Amino acid sequence: MNFTNFFDKKQIVNAIENSTFVAYLVIFSILILCFLILLPFYVYVNKVNKVRDKSTLVFPITNHFYEMNKATYFIFLYLISSIIATIVLFIYQSSLAALGIVSFFLMALALYIIIQVFYLLLALLAIQRLLIYFIPSVENQLAKTLKTIHTYIWYIYILFTTKEVFGLIFVSFCALTECKPQKFLMFKIVYTSTFLFLNLLLITSAFLYIPITWSVWKLSNFTISKQNRPQKYIFFQMIIILIFKFLCIPAMLLFLYYESSLSAVMFFVAATDIVIIPLIIEISYLGCNKRNIDILFRNFSLIKFFKVLLDINNESTVQPQITFTNFSGYSASAL
Repeated sequence: MNFTNFFDKKQIVNAIENSTFVAYLVIFSILILCFLILLPFYVYVNKVNKVRDKSTLVFPITNHFYEMNKATYFIFLYLISSIIATIVLFIYQSSLAALGIVSFFLMALALYIIIQVFYLLLALLAIQRLLIYFIPSVENQLAKTLKTIHTYIWYIYILFTTKEVFGLIFVSFCALTECKPQKFLMFKIVYTSTFLFLNLLLITSAFLYIPITWSVWKLSNFTISKQNRPQKYIFFQMIIILIFKFLCIPAMLLFLYYESSLSAVMFFVAATDIVIIPLIIEISYLGCNKRNIDILFRNFSLIKFFKVLLDINNESTVQPQITFTNFSGYSASAL
């Protein structure tokens, strides 16, 4: 038997690349499925806690995550439907298949724009937590800042949308007119720098919780609060995101090892974050404290679940008990 071809380097590389792609596709599909399954439960717990959450400092932003996660849910459903429809149209050789591809691309772009805004908001929340923890006197000013950001948040979406649309126009123009390599290189540098800045900002902001955690654990009277505190939700959210970001590093190194372009690595990170970030927001909220877990398991009722989801009545809404606006006691109670 001739083993030369069996151990051919190109064949081995192709086999690894193909198996890696299949594995990534399977994991990607499982993550999407998890996101779609968990979303109704995420909505349910949010509705049960809404009155209580309104009394917290971070509610404008966490509520925005909630609303945009619902929008993301329907975009994913549309993407899945468009993929199925496009495949069917291709089988029947219909010209409408091109329309399905365009709509899929636009919806995927919308998801990426949402995720970029999430990057920015998560980083801002981490910076806010750090400042309030060590300088409690700035709480009122930061509360006003959060409300202002929430009021004008759609301008942030417009800014990122403009960036992506301009990029598409520029790339299309260069493809059609064969623009100078220097201009295209400059565009790639600017776009890549923006991409790296947002990702590094998100990762760096997660590390801002280290001094908070260290300070809290140094306190002798430290106890984990049983209250439903979005502060703790943001903390767990950032830690899980950080873990997933580091888990992506081996895959990115694999791309670079097989001489994939930087654009391919950026696409991999963006495609992964489109699924992982909304999923992490769901998981971190549902599991951030015992109360939310009890709502899901110990006190769960299927009839109540559907009533809350469909807004049939408001009996499930929890009345506020304590308003946590003064953050001076934050260091001794919870993250």
